[in-house]
Amino acid sequence: MLHGLDIASDSFPAKEYLPDNVLLSVQDVFEELPEDLVEKFDVVHIRAFGLVVKGGDPNHLCANLIRMLKPGGYLQWDEVDAHRAHFVAPNPTVSTLFTDKMFALWHHVTGKIGLSFRWPGNLAPILHKNHGLEIVAAHRYGPTNKLRKPATDGWTMGFDEFFCNMMRRDEDIAKQVEPENYCALMEGVADELMHGVTIWCDLMVVVAQKPKPRAAKL
Repeated sequence: MLHGLDIASDSFPAKEYLPDNVLLSVQDVFEELPEDLVEKFDVVHIRAFGLVVKGGDPNHLCANLIRMLKPGGYLQWDEVDAHRAHFVAPNPTVSTLFTDKMFALWHHVTGKIGLSFRWPGNLAPILHKNHGLEIVAAHRYGPTNKLRKPATDGWTMGFDEFFCNMMRRDEDIAKQVEPENYCALMEGVADELMHGVTIWCDLMVVVAQKPKPRAAKL
């Protein structure tokens, strides 16, 4: 059985389209877990929570994920190391002026809403030292030339969606980032990308095991 959780059902497909072994339900994993989710899973998989962990502290989230695991179960976590996000030009003649401005806007907005991205790079030590999990695997996947272009397209769409959502939700940010200026910024970024500028965030993948209870000594 595969049990998927999300904070809202907006992105769920119609239940008529789901296989019999797939269940989707609404759950905020930062809130207290209902008993029917405690120690019920052999594997818990989570990914891309960087934008929802406030204050750079994932420990409460970690504790809830671990509560969901059966003893001996495995946590697999895929996370981008946005703290080390960077952009590069293919050669010195290609401008990165607008991409640099977009990154400056990213750091300004995320800082304003209390996001810190230092923790994904320390995810394995957090799970081991703070929560007692055994680290089975911890990998960092850096840039490769064959993935630079598709990764850049994905990140650019992600930046744009994030900025547009924040401008709708936060009046102060909307006032600072006027629509005309924002459109000009993203048009400039698009032009630089067409000339070969690329954006990259390393992907962190950590697999950790929840300890089994120790057998009582006779």
